Amino acid sequence: MLGHILRPEMECVEVAAMPGLVGVRDSKLGEQSPVLVVSAEDWRGFLAAVRG
Repeated sequence: MLGHILRPEMECVEVAAMPGLVGVRDSKLGEQSPVLVVSAEDWRGFLAAVRG
């Protein structure tokens, strides 16, 4: 797991790195959460856009 926000009053996501891919899920739903899987390149682009 790369990141996990640990404040229960906030929206929480888990991010996991795999070779060439990144998986993201809602940690509040745990194992029931669907996983969004994107390429590592797309994830880097997303982070760059969010950071501005």
